[in-house]
Amino acid sequence: MSQQQHRRRRITIVSIGSRGDVQPYCVLGVALTERGHNVTIATELRLESLVTTEFQLPFRPIVGDSTGGLFDPKYQEGLAKGSIFTLIKMTNEWKAKFDVNEILASYITALEGADIIISGGLSMTQSYCVAEKMGVSWLPFILGPTMPTSEFPCWATAKLTLGLSCLNKWSYTFLFRQLWKDEAKHINPWRENVLNIEPITDAPLGIADLV
Repeated sequence: MSQQQHRRRRITIVSIGSRGDVQPYCVLGVALTERGHNVTIATELRLESLVTTEFQLPFRPIVGDSTGGLFDPKYQEGLAKGSIFTLIKMTNEWKAKFDVNEILASYITALEGADIIISGGLSMTQSYCVAEKMGVSWLPFILGPTMPTSEFPCWATAKLTLGLSCLNKWSYTFLFRQLWKDEAKHINPWRENVLNIEPITDAPLGIADLV
């Protein structure tokens, strides 16, 4: 067995959202494939042709359409206002169009058989939970700044900092708390009742600290 064959891994890269949220991971997938790994991209059906036709990589579906609202004029108008509260409200309204249990179940199916799971930002919590259940390596690969810093605020909460550097670091904590408040409603029941693993008790920073 050659050294390259010995190191070959089954890698599933999961990222959902817009084309910009997924295309960079397809580039990564191609690079890993060229190094001898078996790479699959897990994302939403809207982006299947991007994966299979443009990058010629295996595809597995994640149910739902997390950022489909970006193509809706009303959603675009709310997003342009830059309010975190408006963004969360509109995102929750959009998510309500889909069955959360079907979405979570699709993560289990899509990530099955992977030795390594690489996750984009919008699929971090779900993919982390599945990786924990499977006992495989989980690698978050985030395209934008997510670690708290006093240098600049988190983009979604920039207006709340009033331009003060002392509030910049706080803006990240605030955002993670708001996001987890919404996610916890279904993530922990899913962990306990479906994945049979302990609930996350130190969130919201529990996931953020893993990055």
